[in-house]
Amino acid sequence: AAAAAAAAASSDAFGKQYFPTTFDPAGYFWVGQVTPVVHYCMGGLEINDRAQVLSQQGAPIRSLYAAGEVSGGLHGANRLGGNSLAECVVFGRLAGQAAAAHVLPMATMQQQATGMDGMCAQQNVVATL
Repeated sequence: AAAAAAAAASSDAFGKQYFPTTFDPAGYFWVGQVTPVVHYCMGGLEINDRAQVLSQQGAPIRSLYAAGEVSGGLHGANRLGGNSLAECVVFGRLAGQAAAAHVLPMATMQQQATGMDGMCAQQNVVATL
């Protein structure tokens, strides 16, 4: 009866005018809970082409690199679907290479000066940054 009433109605209390799907109220229904989530975050820390985080004055901040959704500005006000993964991979690699290039020379100097194991020297340098 409800399906027939809906099909015969030209509009309802909410102003809906088209009812393309009819259903039997005595039939089976599946219900799912919809939860809002953040899909992609636009905006964040401003970075340069070497993934260095920039200060408010536009100068690179020493020893600070960013990639992925924590960084912003690459796509402007919106992004094309699928671009976020490419951004993460490209700038993640650049950030990793830049961070390693920043730390390894200092670790090598510390290792030579102290005779410290290479991994310990790297960890020690990173801890002091």
